[in-house]
Amino acid sequence: MPLRGWDAPLRYAPLALDVRRYMKNQSEDRISVLKFLRFIALELYLLVRNRFGQKYIKQLVMDGPQSAQLQLIYVMSTSITTSGKMMYGGDFNSLVWLVQKKHRWVRHAVITKKHFQGNYPTGRWVSEVHSFDSVSGTAIIQVAENDQPRAARTIIHCNYSWRNWDLIENSEIDVLQRCRLPAKKYRPTQDE
Repeated sequence: MPLRGWDAPLRYAPLALDVRRYMKNQSEDRISVLKFLRFIALELYLLVRNRFGQKYIKQLVMDGPQSAQLQLIYVMSTSITTSGKMMYGGDFNSLVWLVQKKHRWVRHAVITKKHFQGNYPTGRWVSEVHSFDSVSGTAIIQVAENDQPRAARTIIHCNYSWRNWDLIENSEIDVLQRCRLPAKKYRPTQDE
């Protein structure tokens, strides 16, 4: 059956298999470049729409007795680099503190991306969670900060640091360590 505009049958097999199957079933004189491009555009749109923009738990940290947990929530995203390459990744969405009550997990506190950013002049987000203390309501988190104002289109460098964070007040208690790279893990000092 030839492809007719947007009424192509939608398949969720890998795109390369669909293209090969489509090319085999069509004689060369019937292939319309425009219809073929529409088919590809529709498949890519469905692939992106169904995958990107969804929230996922990047990291989950349990408190000692396991009656509380802290979730680092990200949203799947995509961007195009200056060289035209597609980059896939995630954007910080929220920090969610859950407590267990009567065998159910209930939200105790939530720090959204907007609240975490506040009036800070450059973009910042939570990159990682090291530990979480539900008794004091604090967590040791890795904060990433752009070196450019939020309105800037390009980011030259991101600065990373481990901080002790108050989850109830959404405020920094102390900067514990500065990192050159995001992969540097937090190492408590002797006096902590």
